[in-house]
Amino acid sequence: MQVAGILRSLGYDTKGTPKNEPKGDALGWGINLSGTINTWGKDKILWQYVYGHGVASYMNDGGMDLAPEGRLPTDTDPGNVDAEAVPLTGIVAYYDHYWNDEFSSSIGYSTTFVDNTNLQTDDTFESAQYASVNLLYYPVPNVMVGGEVIWGDLEFKDGSTQDDTRVQFSVKYNWGKSF
Repeated sequence: MQVAGILRSLGYDTKGTPKNEPKGDALGWGINLSGTINTWGKDKILWQYVYGHGVASYMNDGGMDLAPEGRLPTDTDPGNVDAEAVPLTGIVAYYDHYWNDEFSSSIGYSTTFVDNTNLQTDDTFESAQYASVNLLYYPVPNVMVGGEVIWGDLEFKDGSTQDDTRVQFSVKYNWGKSF
């Protein structure tokens, strides 16, 4: 098991305006727990959990690190808009299975949830899911050939969704290193 953390300063300014105003900053932070659980033979479960504010650029599926929060100005209210480090939760779990010395597979799932601010637009990333399964073949040392099916689903702040399924094939050669 591994534990990692981050503490960062996030900032923004408005280029091309007097004194680059408005501008501001927020504190970003996050914690990441990850690990491997050996099952039998070379098989293993790989897992990860991440939570933080302003850490979307460190998670697989995306989102925004910094976004506007508050009240927009009106005729009767001067408003109060500030930058907020956007909260995010992410989970990843994969299982690696070795059928024999020549074949292996991985199957897994990943999801990310973002707690959007009230001033982010309706088409802002809110959550995503991702799943994949593959079959890899190692015909000779240093060579891997494989196919994979990948599915993903994206949800926006307004509740609309998009999904995609794809198939990909890969060939890999490791120079001077054996698997």
